[in-house]
Amino acid sequence: MNEALDKLEYIGEIPLEIIYRNLEWFYQELHCLNKKIVSIVLPYYAGRYRVINQFHRKLCQKYGINIIDMSAHYTRLNLDEFWFAIHTDHPSSTIMREIGKNIVNAIDSFKLPKARDFKRMEFEILTPLDFENIAVLQASHLKNSMYDEYTYKI
Repeated sequence: MNEALDKLEYIGEIPLEIIYRNLEWFYQELHCLNKKIVSIVLPYYAGRYRVINQFHRKLCQKYGINIIDMSAHYTRLNLDEFWFAIHTDHPSSTIMREIGKNIVNAIDSFKLPKARDFKRMEFEILTPLDFENIAVLQASHLKNSMYDEYTYKI
């Protein structure tokens, strides 16, 4: 994979190898949609953002996903300081609206994912009720106008 992964570096409590694995599963699923997909890498200046941005770039290339690399663009134009002074996490709605308009106007220039043959991961959603080794389980049903969820206190 990557030299950084060999060192088992961490972002928070999640090893980079797990982040890479999860991103790969994500891009595999996007690939399987066989639709024009655009991945936007936004500027973000915390933690090991450079490594994670590289993961996105590598996986977009591997699966033939279109990429708009705003982070590299800002760095190339020396706009990092401008970005950091105004935005901490996300660009303004004005910037995102313009990006969206440009994507719509250029949709014909985007490509479908590359043809690839790989074994797709299969996932199964389980709840704590599906496990036999949990001794005490407190269930709560939370519901409002947006959510209808069961939570379990173990």
